[in-house]
Amino acid sequence: MGKIDTSMPFDFFTLTINGQQRYSYHTKLDGWIQIVDRISPGENTIVFRVENSEDSYGFNRTEEYFGGGHVYLDDCEIFPS
Repeated sequence: MGKIDTSMPFDFFTLTINGQQRYSYHTKLDGWIQIVDRISPGENTIVFRVENSEDSYGFNRTEEYFGGGHVYLDDCEIFPS
């Protein structure tokens, strides 16, 4: 389960499996969502990442508290297929 609290143009959330981006969320989602995907047996690398936009907006995002996106993960389970 995940709760996505990111928003373009400042930041966005990506889920990458073995170097391949599988999911990208560019807007805040209401409530908890379920993310389901297939993963091959064996060793895998799963990356959950909040990425900041590289665009400049003419003000300090940190001081103004813009672009402080969050992703909350809960109940992360991996099951054999």
